[in-house]
Amino acid sequence: MKLIIYFKTQLLFAELAYLDMMREHGHSGLMSYSCFKCNAEVSVTTNQQVGFKESCQRCASDLHACRNCIFYDISSYNGCRETSAERVVDKEKANYCDYFKFAEGSSSGTKAQDDPRKKLDDLFK
Repeated sequence: MKLIIYFKTQLLFAELAYLDMMREHGHSGLMSYSCFKCNAEVSVTTNQQVGFKESCQRCASDLHACRNCIFYDISSYNGCRETSAERVVDKEKANYCDYFKFAEGSSSGTKAQDDPRKKLDDLFK
């Protein structure tokens, strides 16, 4: 038990040192992401994960959803590039996927849906 507590405190000290280093070099320690539904900016600290029940402050949509995940891809099997992930039927609702990683930049769901439409429109120009 003491060994576990020791390692957890060491990890905490390492995270704090990392955040201090980031601040010294002009970084706030926040990562900016965007909501898949309304494109509102969502800020998360670099050492923090998005919780299962967190929602967007602007539109109240779930943030821990497939549409916000880096692995979301409508052309992949079950809509996910992570092969070990369990199937999620509703890609816009919160889920308990352990492989969830917030997609950087604009939401990956909109990019995946807009890209084929753009290619089709380009064919007829």
